[in-house]
Amino acid sequence: MSSWKLFCFLFVLKIFIANAEVNEFLGKPLNEIIVSSSQQSPIDAEMIMTNLQKSPPPQDIQFPTPSVPPQLFTDPDWANLARYAASDDERSKLPVGSNQVIFMGDSITDGWNISHWFPDKPYVNRGIGGQITPQMLVRFREDVVNLLPNVTVILGGTNDIALQTNLTRIQANLQTMAEISKAHGFKPIIASITPVCGSVAAVRPPEQINFMNAWIQHFCVKWGYIYLDYYSAMVGPDGLLKADLTNDCLHPNAAGYDVMAPLAQAAIDKALSE
Repeated sequence: MSSWKLFCFLFVLKIFIANAEVNEFLGKPLNEIIVSSSQQSPIDAEMIMTNLQKSPPPQDIQFPTPSVPPQLFTDPDWANLARYAASDDERSKLPVGSNQVIFMGDSITDGWNISHWFPDKPYVNRGIGGQITPQMLVRFREDVVNLLPNVTVILGGTNDIALQTNLTRIQANLQTMAEISKAHGFKPIIASITPVCGSVAAVRPPEQINFMNAWIQHFCVKWGYIYLDYYSAMVGPDGLLKADLTNDCLHPNAAGYDVMAPLAQAAIDKALSE
């Protein structure tokens, strides 16, 4: 046999053998095919097949539930927009200037009889007891912006401190309310957090109140806002709320509001004159 014929014979034989190996390979089940090279340990094909059979189809995949504060599910009106909704709707239709000043705040504002301490003034109370500054921020459009005021007096933060909120978050909420006010063309007055006394000081540490008030004052000076300093007029020599200005060491009584009212009016007069 010539060398050429021998070469052709060997070439055809090689193709025949290769095809036979492929056919044998394709005829094997998956668990026999899934193996590594001869130098490595075989993959546990039986385990792979078992896991594949147990795996649920894509539509049955369970994704983890997102971490959301439970009150968002139990209380859809977390910020209590419903409290003043009807009044806001009526007041938003009044002529410009009818809601000249809006007091935004927590229970210290909520408990303040504005019409008594500011008689015949177009001032509106939008305080809600127990609120923290993020709740105030959520309702700021409905309870303040939509009423087209000339001035808003913002008092908040004491409840945030009681809940051990990071002070930078309180600052951010106050700053945002001030910036929203400026963007809509009315003047923000940011009040100091009022002092506390007795057992209340344990959950509202005076040093944190002092830190926040220093920040508020600095913030107002830096950006040209008006700082309303209730604190200095209500704190005693011991650094606590004067006993004659409160009945519960947190909220002002009538004597306390008597101290606050002229300070607020002076700040409002300044804002309206600018």
